[in-house]
Amino acid sequence: MVSSSFKILKNPIVVIMSVVLGLFIGIAYGDVAAAIAPFGEMYLYLLQMSVLPILISAIVSSVAKLVKSQVVKKFTSKLLIVLFLLLSISALMGIFVGIVGEPGNVLNETNKNVLGAFIESSEDTTDLEISLSKNYEELESESFLDFIADIIPQNIFQSLTSGRAMELVFFSIILGVAIGLLKDINGEIIINIFTALFLAFQKIINWAMYLLPIGLICLVSNQVRDAGPEIIIAMLYFISLFYLIGVVIIVANTMVIRYRSKASFVKVILATLEPMIIAFSTRSSFATIPSCVDALEKRLFFERASTNLLIPLGITLGRFGNIIYFSLAAVFLSQLYNVSFGPKEFLITFVASIFAGIATAGATGFATLAMISIVLSPLGLPYEVIIIILLAIDVIVDPMRTLLIVHVNLAMTALVSKNFTGKRAEVTEDSDIKIQEGASVYGSKQKKVFGP
Repeated sequence: MVSSSFKILKNPIVVIMSVVLGLFIGIAYGDVAAAIAPFGEMYLYLLQMSVLPILISAIVSSVAKLVKSQVVKKFTSKLLIVLFLLLSISALMGIFVGIVGEPGNVLNETNKNVLGAFIESSEDTTDLEISLSKNYEELESESFLDFIADIIPQNIFQSLTSGRAMELVFFSIILGVAIGLLKDINGEIIINIFTALFLAFQKIINWAMYLLPIGLICLVSNQVRDAGPEIIIAMLYFISLFYLIGVVIIVANTMVIRYRSKASFVKVILATLEPMIIAFSTRSSFATIPSCVDALEKRLFFERASTNLLIPLGITLGRFGNIIYFSLAAVFLSQLYNVSFGPKEFLITFVASIFAGIATAGATGFATLAMISIVLSPLGLPYEVIIIILLAIDVIVDPMRTLLIVHVNLAMTALVSKNFTGKRAEVTEDSDIKIQEGASVYGSKQKKVFGP
């Protein structure tokens, strides 16, 4: 058991104070922020170390149990419907806010000059003849069919070393189905092995959470130090629109989770606070998987079998924050270049932003933003320009983008999973939830325990 003196490090008040201290150091003491930045990177690596093992083990064991339970068809259809609706809503919100808010049209000449000068002076444009005052020749981009074909891994070990999350998810689903269809005792043994792996790496993440305050101070201070004032001022309206969308969605998600869990708003907020803080500060959606599972399962009493499958699967496929961001950026750039945005452009942006968002699974930094080419190339817009601008403001926008990925997936899981609020549950920090009455268990008739 962990000493109570250490448990205070996971207290929400301590975590929030760490964020505030990080902001103060980043603003007032840039040199200190630069000096402690490597410690923040090391903490982030510590969290990411267990991400892929958790992703694979959770999906394999959960899919296998669902297949053995003979309810996978009903479960899958509900998931696909909810996922499709949320992906569509995300793309539509970005387009709608971009059309109504007109972030590209409200820029004054001063801000346009700032953006133009920034683009032309950027190191990333050394070999490019692109600015806000020059024409753009469309480049070839990867087709949708090529993108879909790339989901299938040619070498699973190469996918592991490269961290290609979508390939790993495809492999894990196929492997889970195959294990679930095994009729003899070997299937149960393999499921137990993957379950044990999941619990072991989850415990490693729980240990790392005790270092969260220190990690937050180092990460947040460096992020604030890296933010450039001029480009951020020029793009402030665009950033504000995106954050406005984020706040609206988070409030709506909280209402959905409250309705499904039958808990109070305060309880829902406290339950989801830890994954929200981790997402916002580390900018890694995959690092939040254990805390998301813990929030829904142990604090809001959602069914563990479905929760442990939906959270890693949803965070991989449901890149909602990126979809909203890409669709909003596409409208912004269309307005910036005075390109008409009719029904054809609307449909292209809607479909392509969903594919582009999904394609960002496992990608970070420039690799994430580069996926916007899937949206902009069919529109004939210079994606090199927007990537340069988005990279400059990414330190400000990425936290909200990551938070939206995580928070919408919490709501999606709440919509699909069963909830057992009101049942007598025995919950401890190091043990599973044991439902004492009315439990329905996937793949086990011997004890009423929800496994991953």
